[in-house]
Amino acid sequence: MPTASSLTKGREPPHAAFRQAALDGKCRYAALMGSAYLPNIEGFFSIFPHGLGFLTQDEQVWIAGSLGGALRADARYQDFWSVNDTRSRDWGYLNEADKASFFAAASCVIVPVLIGAGAKQKTADALASNRPVITTSHAIEGYGPLVHDLLDRGVYVADQPREFRDLVRRALREGLPACPDEVRDRVSLSRMTETLAPLYARLLHGPDQPTRRND
Repeated sequence: MPTASSLTKGREPPHAAFRQAALDGKCRYAALMGSAYLPNIEGFFSIFPHGLGFLTQDEQVWIAGSLGGALRADARYQDFWSVNDTRSRDWGYLNEADKASFFAAASCVIVPVLIGAGAKQKTADALASNRPVITTSHAIEGYGPLVHDLLDRGVYVADQPREFRDLVRRALREGLPACPDEVRDRVSLSRMTETLAPLYARLLHGPDQPTRRND
């Protein structure tokens, strides 16, 4: 099976390599990407407190970024090592081209984050993936005006472990409607600024106060 490094050097397009890796492993996968940042680690174990045993061996979570190594080193992962090891795959760091391809061959993209402040780049990446996105209300905080019309139609929000796991199973077994192509444009920096600036202005100045514009 190809490795992360072979995808950058490989003879076939990265997308095909990820798809082929899933075919070779006879599995479907949920894509998870993140750094070894504490909220990413804690979110994983909060949403999957008993490991990945809710999946069958042909249903997996594939992890990219430094998050995979941090999870595997955690005692909570090791408590369910045999189950987790047969239902996950750690790809390590991926470059930008491989990251897009990693998402493209997935059945869904998951963002199990429950703590941490600020807009989350991993959420924007997930929303731009053109795949079903399973996330928490915290992870999608700040993106509401951009995706409100896509809830349960490409973006699926669950804060409880059982609900989150049920959505992952549905995506892997039955399929869920994916985020449309237009979402990539919505989460671009220019569109986010255009869409969210009036909202933040109302929060700062109040609904009845005029806001200044630079035309």
